[in-house]
Amino acid sequence: MTVKFNILKGLLGVIYNISDAEYQERIWVKGLGPECSNFDETMCNFFDDYNAEEIVKNYKDYGISQKQYKVLLKFFNSLKGYSDNTPEIVNDKEVLEDPEWAKIRKIAKEVLETFDYKK
Repeated sequence: MTVKFNILKGLLGVIYNISDAEYQERIWVKGLGPECSNFDETMCNFFDDYNAEEIVKNYKDYGISQKQYKVLLKFFNSLKGYSDNTPEIVNDKEVLEDPEWAKIRKIAKEVLETFDYKK
């Protein structure tokens, strides 16, 4: 496996967590572990740790098809817009209850389906 494949796989893992309301309730809100995460950490994972913008800009280098790229770009833009309009200090429960966040989760599921990703 290549480094780029592993990076893409890691990014898809973050998208999986974004798609999963039960995970977010258990980890972000209730802190029941064993994982430890929250909204801010998830955004850092997506945008910084896995450098989502690099993957979107250079999608062909990551073996991403045109169809996959379109849905990934839609997700990236939606998540970026949401993140940019979220206060610096955020209440994870409020994010989870936000109808706009529900739309983000739905698009995340579309990405996973397009990539045939299973955790």
